[in-house]
Amino acid sequence: MNADVQLDPEGEDLPWNWVVEICAITDDAPRRPLRETAEERGILAKELANITRTSEATQETPEDEDDPTIFESISNGPELRKHIEKATDFLKRVRIGYAKDPLFSKVMDNKSHYPSFECRDGLLYTRNCGKDKVLCIPRVITRDYSLTAIVIEQGHTILGHFSAQKTADYIRRWYWWPRITQEVNKYCDSCSICQANKTSMQRPVGLLHPLPIPNRPWGSIGMDFIGPFPKSQGYDYLWVVICRMTSMVHLIPVNTTIKASELVSIYMKEIVCLHGLPDTIVSDRDPKFTSKFWKETHRILGTKLLMSTVFHPQTDGASERANRSVGQVLRTLI
Repeated sequence: MNADVQLDPEGEDLPWNWVVEICAITDDAPRRPLRETAEERGILAKELANITRTSEATQETPEDEDDPTIFESISNGPELRKHIEKATDFLKRVRIGYAKDPLFSKVMDNKSHYPSFECRDGLLYTRNCGKDKVLCIPRVITRDYSLTAIVIEQGHTILGHFSAQKTADYIRRWYWWPRITQEVNKYCDSCSICQANKTSMQRPVGLLHPLPIPNRPWGSIGMDFIGPFPKSQGYDYLWVVICRMTSMVHLIPVNTTIKASELVSIYMKEIVCLHGLPDTIVSDRDPKFTSKFWKETHRILGTKLLMSTVFHPQTDGASERANRSVGQVLRTLI
């Protein structure tokens, strides 16, 4: 009560019953007159009656477009059907395409076995997550057009090249076909307008570091795997090890199922015993090279591991070029 009196000393915004209660318990109450004439009571009664009639009329009116569902809110936009089906031959292509689609052709042949689909005027309909009927689009790809690509392109353009998620939700209000999300993602990722105008939301990448220049033969080596090959004498994989200074290549036959502990044993026997301990090893992020056993072994030996960034094999270009030469030799011999 004290807080209300301090915030509204005149009692202009307080309810009438609060004002009466404040007057009863304190002398510093708002100086609002405690009177309510018959005329004022009549005015209040008329206002209350008007509010009641307005509320009842609002409840009787049907729901309109100002009260959308959650599904309509997340896929807001103009009606896509008016933009796509205005082409005179679009629905005709859809009817013809059902016979070529692997799923919808089965539905058309046995409509009673698929109760979730409804056929009307030669067109298949199903229901989306908002319980609305949507047209099924067959996956028909010819030299001139693709029905699914037409729908995705129109929806993506009408929305103003928004994200793949919004485009997929927007299309699902009127159309459906299997794996619609994957196709929308693929289209949006390859959209040239999006690539040219949207800013990247990825974290800034770090600075690239040049590889150290070797100062002695086999002081810095690169390694990679090539294969799998048809089994020969129990081996189906090749371990390519190259000296980054002299470009000498050492090929070691191994198996695809080899473990990191076994790989270390072969490394000591085939590389270290012949060429000595290297200072650095350049490799990709193969699970064997990122294993704890491999890292701990080279920490003890004093060898520094230089691994490429993810999906950048050009970091170890010498090993990749050696792989190409090895593949060429094997193809010509076999």
